[in-house]
Amino acid sequence: MITYQGMLTDPSGTPLTGMYQVNFTLYDALTGGTALCSDNHKIKTENGLFTTTLSFDPEYFDGRGLWIGVRLGTDEEMTPRQAIRPVPYALNLIPATTTRKVSFPANALNYPPDYTTITQYGGGLRWEPSATTAAFLILMRPDDWDGASPVTLTIWFWPTTDTAGFVDFFIYPRSFNDGDLMSDLGYVQGSPVAVSGKFVMHKQEFTIPASNLQNELWYISILNGGSGSTHPDAVMVSSVGLTYTGQR
Repeated sequence: MITYQGMLTDPSGTPLTGMYQVNFTLYDALTGGTALCSDNHKIKTENGLFTTTLSFDPEYFDGRGLWIGVRLGTDEEMTPRQAIRPVPYALNLIPATTTRKVSFPANALNYPPDYTTITQYGGGLRWEPSATTAAFLILMRPDDWDGASPVTLTIWFWPTTDTAGFVDFFIYPRSFNDGDLMSDLGYVQGSPVAVSGKFVMHKQEFTIPASNLQNELWYISILNGGSGSTHPDAVMVSSVGLTYTGQR
């Protein structure tokens, strides 16, 4: 992002006040050259002055000379183009991203107290295979999430019997803002997990599209008994975790 400040005047030099459509184009030369990318903005001016934020692809900020061309509406591009000074070259370094992980003990999940398929134990939640009863992971959207990368949800669990089979959870991930109607966006499946012995720790992972999580409150329903489930007995869920790409 580049913060751009400027002044618009009419041909006589009188400052303009109002809303104007302005196109900003990034070039690799003062004249001629190649138009690398552009950004269109509707800007508001007061006595000709305006401030806006330009969004250009960071890949072009690799140390080469760069210039910005400005065009108001359908007018010809203004001359001369303006050189970008060294400070914006930090764009190819920021925002730096890193993998962030946050985990929740299973007992922190929400579920109706009268459920018989999900019950609380000291080591977590005893969870019967039932595709109709859910527990809920509810949290505020992390401030440092990059907003574009998918989020991975991981369920850690162990079988309570030696019965062999496949355990298959599934989830309904969605998000809401204040005043939103609570609705579903469809379920997300993971790969069923083969189990064959009690007290053996396993995990199942789910990839949640970023589009499901754009709003302020993350609301994720978790159910056991997906289409790939063949294990007939309860499992003990110990923890649920989220892995996401965060900005430093």
